[in-house]
This record gives sequence, C-alpha cells and structure tokens, in this order.
Amino acid sequence: MLGLYNGNRFKFDLTDFRCLDRNIFEDCMEVLNLDYRPAVEVHMYFKNGGAIWERLAEDWNIRDYTREVVR
Repeated sequence: MLGLYNGNRFKFDLTDFRCLDRNIFEDCMEVLNLDYRPAVEVHMYFKNGGAIWERLAEDWNIRDYTREVVR
C-alpha cells in the first residue's frame, strides 16, 4: 500500500490485486476504506511511519518512479 503513502513515487497497477489470495485482498480493501476520507496520511497512523514506509520500499525493492533509472 505504498501507493497510498506516495502515489507519485510508488505506482501500483490495480490489476495486481488479482494475484493476491482472498484474505490479503480483503486486508488491502480495508486499508483503502480507511484511507477513503483520511483523518491523517496513512503513514501517520504509526510512530516513525515515514521511516517505516521508506524501509518497506527499500526492503521489498519497490521501484521509486521519481528516481532516474541508471542503465
């Protein structure tokens, strides 16, 4: 759900939801529902949330679309 944290940096193809098992899909829907009219940004629900999300992106090797790809 890094796209909720920063959609410009961490893009997500919605058709990828089709690859998830039902329980994980439902969990994702709950997070999307939570973020429908957020009181705060999604990462702010957690202490040091920005750092946690950045670490997730790094650990999972999620592409940051704002960084130039070096070939």
